Amino acid sequence: AVMTCNMVADTVKQAEYLDYHARQGELFPEVAHGFARAGYEQVLVFRDGRRLMLVISFPQGCSLSELDPLTTRDNPRVDVWNAIMAGYQENIDSPGEAPWMMFEPF
Repeated sequence: AVMTCNMVADTVKQAEYLDYHARQGELFPEVAHGFARAGYEQVLVFRDGRRLMLVISFPQGCSLSELDPLTTRDNPRVDVWNAIMAGYQENIDSPGEAPWMMFEPF
């Protein structure tokens, strides 16, 4: 799965966002646990200025919509992480809508 969004324009918030990710394993180890439980093989985030790209690899034949709910099952700290991160992200085309936009393969 490949998704994209922007970080908010505020450079202070951008620095906070990057710091959260640098310290994710220390502050929110439950996030990695949720990824493992869901069967994600790899989760990568790339950045170009404010633009973020998220790449999630998972076993062939599985779908993100099927696996993603497993990241938060009995794991409320992932919900806390997601809520915090949402304050630093915005939809590229439609402010106010869900931040992450899915790329569709063709």
